[in-house]
Amino acid sequence: MGMRRVAAAALGTLLVAAGCASPRHDVGVLASDALGGRDNGTPGSALAQDYLIHRLRGITRDVRKVPIAGGTNVIGVIPGRDLADEVVVVGAHYDHLGSRCRTADPADTICNGATDNATGVAAALAVGEDLARGRGPRRTVVIGLWDREEDGLLGSQYYTQHPLVPNANVVAYVNFDIQGSNLLPSLRSNKFEGQANFVNPGLMLVNLSTDLELTPKLRMVLNGNYLRFQRTGALGLLLFQPDIQKPIGIDLGAGFLYRPKLNENIVITAGATGLLPGAGLDDLYSSTCSAPGCGADTKKLYNVFLNVKLTY
Repeated sequence: MGMRRVAAAALGTLLVAAGCASPRHDVGVLASDALGGRDNGTPGSALAQDYLIHRLRGITRDVRKVPIAGGTNVIGVIPGRDLADEVVVVGAHYDHLGSRCRTADPADTICNGATDNATGVAAALAVGEDLARGRGPRRTVVIGLWDREEDGLLGSQYYTQHPLVPNANVVAYVNFDIQGSNLLPSLRSNKFEGQANFVNPGLMLVNLSTDLELTPKLRMVLNGNYLRFQRTGALGLLLFQPDIQKPIGIDLGAGFLYRPKLNENIVITAGATGLLPGAGLDDLYSSTCSAPGCGADTKKLYNVFLNVKLTY
């Protein structure tokens, strides 16, 4: 009886929260301790399903709980207008690992799954809300929130085998998973050869580099880049984090290339790079939360490498 009362109280709180939901709020609810990591077949998963059904009913009347082996998919269908026979599926999995992961704090046994994949679910809901406004979408839109993806993509696989609309009518599928994770590799700009890396759209980069031929066998490269976001509005929407500042930081690198035989038979490369974070990177990777063990300042990032290439 006590557990039922706790679950009922938690559900009531979540449904009240759903009435004023935003993507950031959706992430906070789905990744909260109250949902216990959203592992399939658990009370936390059931709470997540109820929350998602309530949210989808604010978008469309056609909302369904679809039982699958060991779990439940939650699906909303937004009817189309003149191209209703064409279907766009927007998907994201809502399940996570429960307590089946390692945490930084041994006393914390809940795998909250904010990035994987509360953010994806929030993005899918936001897309559905936007498409349902006004006259609604021209094409039929299916919002598919899958269960048991952590067990082998079983929720989405079940849907493909038991679609609500014929698969032949689906003209596009958009999947949201792990939104906002691992941005850092795409923000790094240093290359050993010394030139700036201009493959990252949306970044402003000022480069200073030199390539020194010290001896016929030894070449040294020094490289420095100042990085800055050109705009941060789209990034703020992606991460549900407004007012991200533009400076990314200074990316520094140095290395050498050594050919002891003056040919390509033996080539040794080595060097080091470092990223000194700016205010924008601080906004992305630091936290202001005050709970014990939560929140940290962005640290300087270093990398060293050594590569020996033998060709015969």
